[in-house]
Amino acid sequence: MSIRTILLAAAAVAVSAVSSPAVSKETYTLRLAETWGPNSPILGETTRHFEEMAETMSGGRLQIRIDSSNKHKAPFGIFDLVRHGQYDMGHTASYYYKGTIPNAMYFTTVPFGMLAPEQYAWFYYGGGMELMQKVYEPSRAAIPAIRWVAGSTRRSTPWKT
Repeated sequence: MSIRTILLAAAAVAVSAVSSPAVSKETYTLRLAETWGPNSPILGETTRHFEEMAETMSGGRLQIRIDSSNKHKAPFGIFDLVRHGQYDMGHTASYYYKGTIPNAMYFTTVPFGMLAPEQYAWFYYGGGMELMQKVYEPSRAAIPAIRWVAGSTRRSTPWKT
């Protein structure tokens, strides 16, 4: 091996050690409108947790700005705020929009009687998501990405008749 080859190799190693890939440091802010008030237990906390997770997972590059109903003044108009581009996303319940999309309400409260894991199984593996896409498609609205289930509507004790 010649001195020239060794010097070129050393120079290449030195240059590669000091150069870093071009990584964008740009931050992105998405606006989220929610039906709930800013201090609403559970539902408001869920939105704040989502905001924190997005920021942490993106290394601070993705910011979520949450506007509660006291700011946007349309607690039951989240669907239209998002559909018309005033917000990037929304946190609401689909049964509020039965006048706009009548069948959308079923994706918040139905099917009755299932436990949360059973509802998730129906939604993700039993055709529920595909059914939701058919329901929302005519409005050209974004399909909800996350289906949150509060729990079961089943009684823990049998009815006595």
